[in-house]
Amino acid sequence: FNATIEKMVGFFIGFTAYFLIGFAFWASQYYIMVDYTLVDTIKDWWAGGGLSNSMAQNVDPAVFPGLNNFQIFIFFLACFAGIVNVLLHFAVSER
Repeated sequence: FNATIEKMVGFFIGFTAYFLIGFAFWASQYYIMVDYTLVDTIKDWWAGGGLSNSMAQNVDPAVFPGLNNFQIFIFFLACFAGIVNVLLHFAVSER
């Protein structure tokens, strides 16, 4: 039972950390290609950022085409980060 609680806590720590700021670091690779900075990416894509909190249908496609795909990936990759934490816990639980 204790190991299950530890894995759930690990999942939510990974999920939350990635959801809050991790996606901004992932999206920075696209921003850097068009001469923006990491600070610009964080302003747009952290959990309270402009693009992560805007409804995709309300954002002009000229501003950011494909915004809906990026917003879906925030949740998908955050879940993946949580699962990676659980797998790491499995790897080191049998010392």
